[in-house]
Amino acid sequence: PWVPLPPPAYGGIEAVVALLCERLAARGHDVTLVAAPGSEVEGVDLETPLPDLPDQIGLGGAELRHALAALDALADCDVVLEHAGPVPAMLASCHLGAPVLHVTHGPIEGEPLEVYRAMVPKAPALRLIALSRAQWDAAPDLPFVAVCPNGIDVDEVPFNDRPGDHLAFLGRMAPEKGAAEAIAIARATGRQLRLAAKCREPDERRYFERAVEPHLGDDVVWLGELGETDKL
Repeated sequence: PWVPLPPPAYGGIEAVVALLCERLAARGHDVTLVAAPGSEVEGVDLETPLPDLPDQIGLGGAELRHALAALDALADCDVVLEHAGPVPAMLASCHLGAPVLHVTHGPIEGEPLEVYRAMVPKAPALRLIALSRAQWDAAPDLPFVAVCPNGIDVDEVPFNDRPGDHLAFLGRMAPEKGAAEAIAIARATGRQLRLAAKCREPDERRYFERAVEPHLGDDVVWLGELGETDKL
């Protein structure tokens, strides 16, 4: 519900889901995609329940409205691949007749792990897809059924076998993403760091002002939030 598919700038999950839907449709599957306003993916039946993009990622009301509308849109599907989060996954598994597979895009530790452990007994039919073996191994008691790394269209990504001397950080301005640690690593190795990240929400701006902005200079360069072409 948070970022259009494909994403105009920040949006790693959205890029993965857009590519997945596009390629499933190209292989002859009937794909219904429930996504944020402004989404446009070739070959799919698109549903955008929210009238506008939420002001920030994680708002409970927007997530719930999006998930409840998805129940109607996905009522006749053979299988549901759920990427939005634990709450939509639990709703879908409990109210839809089709198998529901939830992809665990975030770290499985701390509070998220407790949420998953509390959710699983409430949705006994729900199954999880890990992004890596390490993610599965971090919580072997959860009902994982497969490891499926994020997909990427390698033909669209330029390859350079002579990389530059600088390091790069790409993500969003949040402590768990590690921009501050990236600065420390760059300075410890004597290399320039170029940072590109989403920094729009209040918490993101506060983290940037506290942990990143004081360190900017010739060796730590802030590029802002980049679109797909500039990222590549």
